[in-house]
Amino acid sequence: MRAPAVKTICLLTALQFAGSLTSAAEVGFEVTTQRMSGHTTYRIDATQFIPEIGADVRQESELEFPLDAFLVGGSLKVTGKLKRGAGWSLSLGVARSVTDPSGYMKDSDWIVIPQFGLDQKFSYTESDAGLEALLIWAEGCLEIVRRPKFSVELLGGYEYQDFSFEISGLRGWQGFEPDELVRFDTLQGVNVLDYDVTYHTLYGGMGARFRFCPRVDLKVKSAIAPNVNASDHDDHLLRFKTADSECSGWALRTGADLQWIIFGSSGESNWSFGFGFGYTKISTKGQQNQTWYGDDPASPDIDDTGASLMGINDKITSDQVAIRARIAYEF
Repeated sequence: MRAPAVKTICLLTALQFAGSLTSAAEVGFEVTTQRMSGHTTYRIDATQFIPEIGADVRQESELEFPLDAFLVGGSLKVTGKLKRGAGWSLSLGVARSVTDPSGYMKDSDWIVIPQFGLDQKFSYTESDAGLEALLIWAEGCLEIVRRPKFSVELLGGYEYQDFSFEISGLRGWQGFEPDELVRFDTLQGVNVLDYDVTYHTLYGGMGARFRFCPRVDLKVKSAIAPNVNASDHDDHLLRFKTADSECSGWALRTGADLQWIIFGSSGESNWSFGFGFGYTKISTKGQQNQTWYGDDPASPDIDDTGASLMGINDKITSDQVAIRARIAYEF
């Protein structure tokens, strides 16, 4: 038997087997708008022994970027049932931000000398933030328990998140003594920092659906991601310095959606709309590398061009809350 004939027979056999497992699938499309709030933050620390005082001195820095913005997007969803009656679904979606955050980017610095019991914040600034956010996700669900008004499903998926910020202006203070703080409000409207962070989240979990009546149902779900990858790039434009990090960690996701099915004149349920919320917590650790591409004005006695600092301890974290509304049509 020739190879093409063997391939054809194998393909037909596979299609026949797939057809025996599932009934005809239905395709739907939904448009979503959501209000996101929360933050994405990185915190670094470095310790150095200072011979003059005979103690380790740790400097910590935290930059918190706001995520309070509106996003709009859409998703394509395919649903069906296995021959034994269990439902399944596959969905693919994308969303982009359409507004800038109303909150500020916050930059804080501390000096810590454990031997002397010192843990003091000596610098704090706030800046305006512009945001471009992109979310792309794919998710699959399979029912494992099915009852007339209740079902339980396994779910798994992947989400890509990219948050790109343009930071402008500096407002804040620096100093150690309350009566000697230097306060400033400068460079308003001037781009002082660019920051981009990307999260790759592969998750798995469970969900449950409750049908209160033929038109209304509630779906709740929770998932865990044991291996989240986060990477970021920070360009300190005023200091001619870039910082790049690679981190890994975990994430928790939970949410709920209330759906109302709109019946047409023939009793069909092609349209539906709903409201929901979602919460995501991400925690990662890794290292940051800093490189100066010009002379840093913060150290006027040294030409920093080409200098670098490697292996700085870094934590990239995020807390995200989304309130969403959607309208969907099933073909």
